[in-house]
Amino acid sequence: MVELPGTSPLRGIAGAQRVAPALTGHRPASAPADELTAKSLPQLVSLAKQVAQEGPPVDSAKIARIRDAISTGSYRADADAIAKALLGGAE
Repeated sequence: MVELPGTSPLRGIAGAQRVAPALTGHRPASAPADELTAKSLPQLVSLAKQVAQEGPPVDSAKIARIRDAISTGSYRADADAIAKALLGGAE
């Protein structure tokens, strides 16, 4: 690198001013502020229990069979069946 007399590449850096990012700590006025507080925790736990109870039943035996097949390396996923289920049976 060629340096001109009386100039220093570091002088420009040392003289630079630090500017805070424009969006630091600011939210648009229309965005809701989501907060998790100790007061809201019991409500969240209650909601999680309700959702778990209202969800589809869990077949523990099927889960155990699949878990065992995965751990032994004998589980084979049916890609076509998975794709159809994800697409809602659309063909």
